[in-house]
Amino acid sequence: MMATGAQAGVIGIKAKKKKAVEAIEEACRGTRVRVQWLGDFYMAGDEYDLVSTVTGKRIPPVKQAAIGNSACDQCRYCTEFCPRFLLGDQVEPLPVMRTLAFTGTGAERFNEWAELCCSCGLCTLSACPGELYPKEACDDSKAALRKQNFKGTGKTDIKVHPMRDGRHVSSSTTAPRRSVLASSKRAHSSSR
Repeated sequence: MMATGAQAGVIGIKAKKKKAVEAIEEACRGTRVRVQWLGDFYMAGDEYDLVSTVTGKRIPPVKQAAIGNSACDQCRYCTEFCPRFLLGDQVEPLPVMRTLAFTGTGAERFNEWAELCCSCGLCTLSACPGELYPKEACDDSKAALRKQNFKGTGKTDIKVHPMRDGRHVSSSTTAPRRSVLASSKRAHSSSR
């Protein structure tokens, strides 16, 4: 707080971590630091989500400088559950997946819909009913955009999606797929 000149501080922690909450609340008692309890949903604690939850304000988006092909059924869940989309950012995994369907690899036509993707993986871990990889498609798109020195303009009139609070996904919901993906990565790297 001294480095930034802040008058007060906030520590965000998931409310389910009762012992940690008690210890941190005790340590903060009598100081200018308060504890903000967070829900038990995936992406709680992401810096953008945390600032929005604690202050009600938005961090201005910073411009960050295959995998779906024809199997994507265009359901839009990857976008509708995207934490950054719900915060109002111009992030939509579906158009990135659609690009793959039209080009096969997407390399020729990557688009800016992935530019502000935070790579949390919620779209891949939980939202996609086809168990496709929209996060990885967005990662590839962002890498291609960086190579092209793409500088997006992004929207300036950012509004939080009215359904944001109803679309939180429990951390326990994503756990089984995170485990499978981690095992798959270990198996792939050990076979090299």
